[in-house]
Amino acid sequence: MGYKTFEISNYVVKLGQNLSFLTGGKKCSGYISCQGQTERLIILFIAEGEVISSPTTVPNLSYGTIHIPIKEMPNYVDLLRNEAPIYGYLNSDNPEWNSITTSNEDVGEGE
Repeated sequence: MGYKTFEISNYVVKLGQNLSFLTGGKKCSGYISCQGQTERLIILFIAEGEVISSPTTVPNLSYGTIHIPIKEMPNYVDLLRNEAPIYGYLNSDNPEWNSITTSNEDVGEGE
């Protein structure tokens, strides 16, 4: 058990109606697959009105999910498109801490 931080080297965005990718049958309107060398964090964007499920992390820390309301999707896409480097964070003890993050940046760095 524990946690792992990995650099996201690429990502895939998928949009659709009523996707069921790893949602336990709940409706998903899109997802972003953030991939490292051997790790993957899937950000599932849940349709309005659907219950948000708890995040997951597999014990070997190679795979995890977070479930976010669909209205937040532009924020995640913007971060992945405009910042570098971006890191994924997986936590098997506290999957609710699964996330993506930038590294330290200087104040006033700009675009």
